[in-house]
Amino acid sequence: MRLSEDPSADQGLTSSSLSAVQRAKYENSNPHGTMHFSVIDKDNSAVSLTSPVNLIFDAKFMDSVTGIILNDELVDFSIPGVPNNFCLFPSPCNYIAPFERPLFTITPTNIEDEDKNFQLVVGVSGGSQILTATLNVILNAFDFDLNIFEAVKTPIIHHQLIPNKARFETGHSAKIMEVLITKRHQFRNLPETGTASASQAIRRFGDGPIHAASDPRKQGVATAY
Repeated sequence: MRLSEDPSADQGLTSSSLSAVQRAKYENSNPHGTMHFSVIDKDNSAVSLTSPVNLIFDAKFMDSVTGIILNDELVDFSIPGVPNNFCLFPSPCNYIAPFERPLFTITPTNIEDEDKNFQLVVGVSGGSQILTATLNVILNAFDFDLNIFEAVKTPIIHHQLIPNKARFETGHSAKIMEVLITKRHQFRNLPETGTASASQAIRRFGDGPIHAASDPRKQGVATAY
């Protein structure tokens, strides 16, 4: 793949940063929650994969044969009268019942042009913010013409209807905030909620360079091999 030669064009992954990134073998941190990765290969096959872990490994059970840690995901079902950890209110369509699967907000996305050529692969972890953060990246890249690193790291705005407050990250566009105020939106700063989204995105420009970015909110680093 051809990477951007200009670090200012894309601080996510450039030819100047590649050698250092390739030496990274493992992560020595203990993160929790949902995981997402976006991948593209030399043939332009793209994968956007979100693995919904939620808050912790709820089942806390490891299969003795495979060593796979199981996650029961019951927290994604609705409990009558009880909002979940992300303040999403219960829906009768999502109550626990035999053979039912819980609803989840994962939004792994691949975007192609009219000729089915790969343009963007993106996905997010972050609970109820997943859908809105994914949309933020797409709008930043295509409508606001930001490079992919800026599209990922630009402060987001999030609204999930209940509670009826627009949540925003510090540094969000003052012009957009002013317009929302005229529409009588109420606001809350996202860091106060204790949750954060993390986006992973790769963009290809025609047959030209590939730009990749892993969200700096969780110290992400894009890599290539």
